[in-house]
Formats: sequence, structure tokens, C-alpha cells
Amino acid sequence: MEIDVDGGVVIRELDVNFKVTNSKSAFLTSPITVWPQLIVLNIIEDNEKPRTILITLDAVGAEGFRQLKVVALFWARRMQHAESVNHLSDGNF
Repeated sequence: MEIDVDGGVVIRELDVNFKVTNSKSAFLTSPITVWPQLIVLNIIEDNEKPRTILITLDAVGAEGFRQLKVVALFWARRMQHAESVNHLSDGNF
């Protein structure tokens, strides 16, 4: 999985020999949940199909999980800020 600076996500499916068998594009949506050993990402694929991805610490290793956690927390805060700005622009203040 790769997440770019615009919130785009590329998901690569691997076979048992770790060769890429399929690749999909998607975008992060809220909510994003980060716990010490679990990250929950909600995405929308290009075909508008929503998906929830669960990533555990033991599935990606400590360093990979730490890196993903930093990115997930960044996007969670960015989405919270965008939602609060949108409420103000609607006159709900």
C-alpha cells in the first residue's frame, strides 16, 4: 500500500511469491482510527466502492507500522480540520 500527499492510495495485491497480481487506486476517507496495534483506514476505490482496511502491527512489522501510523495520524487530523472548516462555512458557528 502507498499513500501519497493528496490522500491517494495504491493497493497492490500479492500472490504467495510476493509478485503483484493486481493494483487498485483509491482515496482515503474519514474516519481514520489509530490504536497502538491496529490502524483502520476507510477508502473509496475509483469505482466508488467503499472499503475498510484493517492493518495490524504484526502484519507489517514494527517499523512499517510506525511509518503508517504517522501518515494515518496526519490524514486523520487533516480531515478533522477540513470538516470543522466546512461546518463554519455552512453558517454553523
